[in-house]
Amino acid sequence: LLYIPPISDKSKTLPLVFNFHGSGATPENQIVTTNMNVVAESLNFMVAYPAGAFTNELTTRSWNANNLVGVDDVQFVRDMIETIDNIQPVDPLRIYATGFSGGARMSSRLACDLSDRIAAIAPVSGILFPPDCQQKITKPVPVITFHSVDDRVNTYKHNSDSRSDWYIGVESSVDLWRQQNGCIFSSVQDSPASEINHFSWKDCSEKGEVQFYQLNYGGHTWPGSMMQGAAPIDTSRLVAEFFLSHTL
Repeated sequence: LLYIPPISDKSKTLPLVFNFHGSGATPENQIVTTNMNVVAESLNFMVAYPAGAFTNELTTRSWNANNLVGVDDVQFVRDMIETIDNIQPVDPLRIYATGFSGGARMSSRLACDLSDRIAAIAPVSGILFPPDCQQKITKPVPVITFHSVDDRVNTYKHNSDSRSDWYIGVESSVDLWRQQNGCIFSSVQDSPASEINHFSWKDCSEKGEVQFYQLNYGGHTWPGSMMQGAAPIDTSRLVAEFFLSHTL
């Protein structure tokens, strides 16, 4: 599904956000969960909601974020960029990826495999730093991410009960992205609400900043979503504003 904001000039290039649903969900779920079309209309960008087809013993209707045998979702994204550009011209310097859970893992994958096309990512409740990322990534990719400490699906800390496709803890992934983006080992921390800690690393190579919103509770959610447990932040707007502050 593709959302294009109302515009008078159909030849004008627009930023494009890929918004990947969670495992087992649908594009329609992701539209309702994130409410990102409303943000896209106000900030003037397109949103693509792809449908995942990857299936294995753990999941169905998901994404091949670990590059296993099966569908090639990285190529799928390349093809979608070309297809969408023929419908409404895409700004090639402003293509972004976000997603929930399995979709978050997919957006993490794209930062590694398509760093020459993706300007920034926003994994929600599922950030990963793939083990082959350093061999594939060509430049720093700005990252904003959100995760609840009490997430029982993609567990905050990796443990013996974690899923096999969830092979690293949240803080470890955030730190690996910090290192990959050349950020110094320091951060600015603030608390937009009593149950939220916000960490920000901005002194990074090529403006490859990293931001992390740590929620003390909320479970496996898209924070602020009416469908998945309210939180006193608007994740979709924070993601969109972060994206639009970065170009390739």
